[in-house]
Amino acid sequence: MHSGTEQDGGQRFHRWLELLEERKHAGMVSACNIPAGSSSMLMLFPMLALMTDAARVIEIRLRMIALGKSTPNEMVLMVIEKLNAMEEAKTIMMLGGSASHVIDNYQKIIAANVARLSDTQKD
Repeated sequence: MHSGTEQDGGQRFHRWLELLEERKHAGMVSACNIPAGSSSMLMLFPMLALMTDAARVIEIRLRMIALGKSTPNEMVLMVIEKLNAMEEAKTIMMLGGSASHVIDNYQKIIAANVARLSDTQKD
């Protein structure tokens, strides 16, 4: 059972994702409105947000393992996801993408994990 605060946080997180997609469709390259190729210190915020979201996924997975709710398949999936994300990052960079493109891609992957794992915890 989730408390009201956790549900509100989930709603805010989903709204944030919607805003991110709106910005991308409006022609903005990254979540922090940094043009491709920029090496500005403004990259710090999306990187910190990414780290926070990744920590949330780790926390959920560790809680599932500790409570015996995780499966061997979930643990294998965790490793496969990391390898796939690394390959995607490499491809983005090889095709001339910027660090902001890689961060945006990781944000999508992590957001999908948070949504999937949050649904799994409800069981």
